[in-house]
Amino acid sequence: MTKKSRTNGSPCMEIGMAS
Repeated sequence: MTKKSRTNGSPCMEIGMAS
């Protein structure tokens, strides 16, 4: 999901999830 969000244009989301 994080990857998908990142591709969607939401790097903040992937960073928050990765954190």
